[in-house]
Amino acid sequence: MEISSKPSPMTIWIYGLSASGKSTLGKILFGWLVGRGYSNVELLDGEFLRSKLDRKYGYVIDEIIAYEQNIAKIANSANIVRRNHAIVCSMTHMETMRHFSKSLIKDIVEVYLYCDVETCGKREYKSRYSRALVGEYKFLPGVTDTFEVPTNPDLTINTAQADIVSAAKILFGYFQKNFPI
Repeated sequence: MEISSKPSPMTIWIYGLSASGKSTLGKILFGWLVGRGYSNVELLDGEFLRSKLDRKYGYVIDEIIAYEQNIAKIANSANIVRRNHAIVCSMTHMETMRHFSKSLIKDIVEVYLYCDVETCGKREYKSRYSRALVGEYKFLPGVTDTFEVPTNPDLTINTAQADIVSAAKILFGYFQKNFPI
């Protein structure tokens, strides 16, 4: 898995709790790669995709798994059919979801954003955490559902301690070291 002038397309899967920084870091990474001349990069943000897919997915576990599998298929299609790198930003809160993605996508890099529930709750602007804590919001991994901590991600960034600039530097450093560009 190498990003160079004509590398095999790869998927960078950024996951973690809601408000851990997935979309923000994904957008920054996208801009960083495009700024280095990579025009073949797709940003697949989970929240955006949820509103654009032809099927509306709910928040029961079978639908969530189907939704995450659909995202993996879209990323795989970006790699195989469109020959693009894919940056996925999605909660992906279960190991079974991550395993499916790794079994489907040939070249995948997992980036886990660790951030505790308290910090995420202070950051988020949709009041999901406060609503979930009082039972008004039915599905929120880390509060109303388990977030399975990954066993072996390629990179873990503690976004509770690192501000967004520091987190981006960690991410860029990882890619410069492991995938010279």
